[in-house]
Amino acid sequence: MVETIHVVKEFYALEALKVLVSQRIEFGKKSQEKLCEDIKSFSDKYVANLANALYDYTALVAFGEMRHAKNQCYSYNVQVPHHSNRGVSYGEAVNFNPTSILIAGNNLFTRNFWGSSFGGLKWGLICDRVLLKDKISNQTFCDMCFSLSHNNSNYLDKEQSKIFSIQSRDKYTDILNFKFECRDLEELIEYCLKSVGSQLMKLLKRARTLNLLDFKTDNRFNRYVELTNLQEEHMDWCEKEFMKKNKFDNVEYIENFILEYAPIKWGDNWLSSKTKEGNSYVNSQIDFLTSRKLPISKELKERQLKLQSKMTKKEKVQSSYKIGDKIVMNKDYDCKGIKGETGTIIANDGYTLGVKFDLFMNGHDLAGKCEGGYGYNVPSECTSPINFMSCNFNIGDEIKVIRSDIKYLFTKGKIGKIAYISKNKCSYGVIFSDFVSGNTLWGKCESGYGLNLSIASIEKVEKKEKVEKKEKVIVSEIKAEDLATFNIKRVTFKIGDKVSVITPRKGTKEGIVIGINGSFVSVKFEKHSSYQHSCGGKCAHGYGYNYLKKNLLLILKDNEKGVA
Repeated sequence: MVETIHVVKEFYALEALKVLVSQRIEFGKKSQEKLCEDIKSFSDKYVANLANALYDYTALVAFGEMRHAKNQCYSYNVQVPHHSNRGVSYGEAVNFNPTSILIAGNNLFTRNFWGSSFGGLKWGLICDRVLLKDKISNQTFCDMCFSLSHNNSNYLDKEQSKIFSIQSRDKYTDILNFKFECRDLEELIEYCLKSVGSQLMKLLKRARTLNLLDFKTDNRFNRYVELTNLQEEHMDWCEKEFMKKNKFDNVEYIENFILEYAPIKWGDNWLSSKTKEGNSYVNSQIDFLTSRKLPISKELKERQLKLQSKMTKKEKVQSSYKIGDKIVMNKDYDCKGIKGETGTIIANDGYTLGVKFDLFMNGHDLAGKCEGGYGYNVPSECTSPINFMSCNFNIGDEIKVIRSDIKYLFTKGKIGKIAYISKNKCSYGVIFSDFVSGNTLWGKCESGYGLNLSIASIEKVEKKEKVEKKEKVIVSEIKAEDLATFNIKRVTFKIGDKVSVITPRKGTKEGIVIGINGSFVSVKFEKHSSYQHSCGGKCAHGYGYNYLKKNLLLILKDNEKGVA
């Protein structure tokens, strides 16, 4: 799975480069002609694989959306099973021919009435446009797919597909707007430069060397060329581990993912367009007749009784929820990692709950009912009601943050004290000793030291009767290879302190503290390295780096040795 934002940027940078080089190439210059051939070769492979990935992705997510039809549409496809987990549907989709999925999906989405936030004409348009793959060029196909949207966002945001995902809808929209409004292709390339992989970067560098490109911001271009030319042996252990754990957002991994993409091995089964009337049809017909005081036919009554007799325990529980109720997720749903998160019910159609979560969870806006990224439709079997009257938090209690919103990522693990409790005991005002970029809690603390947190975000810190003795550590006696596993008590850093970077490899890396910002410490080193930076202008570029406090070891002076 890769971040779609980087894929889109590299695609448009490649297309802009191809156009510029073809326009500026001079007849008879073999080096420029060879570059033009290499760009075309790279483009053909990259764009063809990207088109295949988009086609596979669309077939998967269309099949996954069709699973909602039984409860959210007048009709449902008899061959598409209803699952609460989108990932299970994707696993069953590969048994069918992808073209048949798109055709059946187009019929189901466009010829039936759908409930809010599910299926409907927008999904029908997605299926219809993707069916044009073999009738238009791969470049046109990819450009078209990047602009398609479903009811709540761009349709490339289904991370359960394990192909594409979007972490920031606003950034994605900004890219498309910039591409649409930009009239200078070199400006477009420069805008996309951060998301370009090493292979395309080499082509850009060649074009620059042959005077086919003329960037206005020379330093920026040279900087990213230098970064992409780093050799693996020059990276330290921390850098390698970071790249391994963040493949999703790593431009090198993303470029190779597309270039080496292997299409899904689809089955030969043909998904028919045969449908049956769903639960939504019966309920809506009865509601319509009842509201107008019209007689209900015997057949409709029998079908309603049949549906009620088949009502599962999950649906009975769900019918007990009301708009405004607070819930907590008792298990994860759709691989969103939202177990334990709290939220408020803002929609209940009898089959799924529309929940506005207290923390950002990369969802959607529930058709405009809440802020984008905070809403999601979940089944009741994944939720439990919250009885806030049983919460045992009191003003003055010391708490620890166990979950943090995307706006306050660095608050997780911090200790604070409760200074305010809302009337329904669902929100707690917490004051921290460190600056957390928060608020004043209505004048109860200094600006930036207070935050409003939900019950699922905090836990009470039990007071310990016995105070642990501080361990005395002589830093000079610690071996370099033992630094990574050495359990050292946290120290207070000051500007000018000499520190050593903790890494599980032999040898140490020493530097001077030049800045402190919360849990981060800016360190300046004597030797230049291309993956280091200037720490926000605190030192020359290439000599500084920001580290967490836990990754640094304070080097004590001779008169301070023996205490850490």
